[in-house]
Amino acid sequence: MLAKLTELWQTRIDACPEAPTLEYCGIVQGKDGELKSFRILSGTVDVLSADKDRAFYDKLLVIDAPNSLSDEDCEDKLPVEALFDDLGVSGLVFPLNRFTKANWIRQDPRIRQEVWVADIRNVHTERRNSMVSLRTWGTCEASLIPGTIYRLSPRLVDFNTTKILSALFELDLKWEFAMDELSTQEKEYYPHGFIPFMQLVLDPTSFGQIPAADQYVKTEKDIQSLFRSLRDLGNEKAGSLVLKASQHRATQRIMGNKLSVIWGPPGMSSVLPMSVYRFFD
Repeated sequence: MLAKLTELWQTRIDACPEAPTLEYCGIVQGKDGELKSFRILSGTVDVLSADKDRAFYDKLLVIDAPNSLSDEDCEDKLPVEALFDDLGVSGLVFPLNRFTKANWIRQDPRIRQEVWVADIRNVHTERRNSMVSLRTWGTCEASLIPGTIYRLSPRLVDFNTTKILSALFELDLKWEFAMDELSTQEKEYYPHGFIPFMQLVLDPTSFGQIPAADQYVKTEKDIQSLFRSLRDLGNEKAGSLVLKASQHRATQRIMGNKLSVIWGPPGMSSVLPMSVYRFFD
């Protein structure tokens, strides 16, 4: 995360020289509502097919200098993206609601007035022009202006770190309670001072496979087989519990290991019908 933030900061200080530039054309109707249509003037804009069903709003959209309405003293001003606090909103779902909008209000005033967060919805060719459709969100009083040039740059999106730190803190607490139940002789086998992180360094294999791993994995397979059978018989509720291949593999890792960390996009933890962390027998 620190490496990514450093890279973003340096790029923004340099006014995002590799950021694609786009000419705003107007509003188009998309499958899920209104989208903003832009003609790509320079650079490359990609959208992964796997991400079309998700809206990460992982881009920043700003007017490209010298066209910026607030760049009268352009040479003396820091590029507005350099003022953006990625960590303040990195784990939030856009569009923001009344509970999360306060995080945006804490951004620098220039950010709130000059920056939109954007989500790439489609890239296509129209009359020999490369076009991109964006979904945007922001608190700018001014609207996007047709014919104006904008630049599109990445922002940090991180839905995992907070969850992982919370789970590791829970691991500390569970470990402390587990140690209280051991005898003095048993505690001598833990030279790391009962700190799980030190245990991972000194004896990483102790967090390996649990004794009943085979049994748990088999039980999980049987449960999934039952759900699939019920789904094929028309039970929609059972069908919603059938895991995708990647989720099934992740679940088996959880069932078979004392410590498993599942790293994936938003929705992974809500789809799996159990915690993605397993610490002890």
